[in-house]
Amino acid sequence: MYKMILDTSSQILYIAFVCEENNEYKIIYESISEGKNNHSDNLLKKIEEGLKINNLEVKDFSEIICGRGPGMYTGLRVSMTVVKMFSWSLGITLSTISSIDLLFSNYLNKDGIFACMLKAKKDYSYTKIFSVKNGKIEIIKDEKFLLNQEFEGIINDLSSDKSFDLSSDLLLDNNKIDISPINICKYDYLRKEVTNIHALEPNYLREDI
Repeated sequence: MYKMILDTSSQILYIAFVCEENNEYKIIYESISEGKNNHSDNLLKKIEEGLKINNLEVKDFSEIICGRGPGMYTGLRVSMTVVKMFSWSLGITLSTISSIDLLFSNYLNKDGIFACMLKAKKDYSYTKIFSVKNGKIEIIKDEKFLLNQEFEGIINDLSSDKSFDLSSDLLLDNNKIDISPINICKYDYLRKEVTNIHALEPNYLREDI
């Protein structure tokens, strides 16, 4: 079985194809590129590139996994439009995943407490704090759109609790994005299957500022 993973929630355009056989996963295509408001120009090109390299067609995929946000309005719209079209027209299972969980998915290989900040506009970030133990996430502070200063205050408050062990290397931002398509496929709890494609909307999260 083949799975396609997409995320366009940030300046990074991410695409991966994963082959699953007997509960073993192999990355057969992965593309990570940066852009400024041009994901709409490149998303289909990169997908087509991966299909050509592997002699595949979109209909060969059993599942498409798409980051639902939080993130950029335009970027999220681009990927959502494409995956909804693929799923609806070809009958492919469509699942969504938090873009924060997707972009930091390789940290599931390391136990600890992680504070995530993905840059938004002005002095705001999309934030989340969670712990990882044996590949399982436990949410401490769910996804929020916050002023950077406000999030730093939350971290400081939590750090005053001796049971809250957060070292500096576990503070994750755009410079520490680390994606594991294997983890995204392996840990089913990260994904949610879409039952009503037409009602699916991105998680913009933020309010107008």
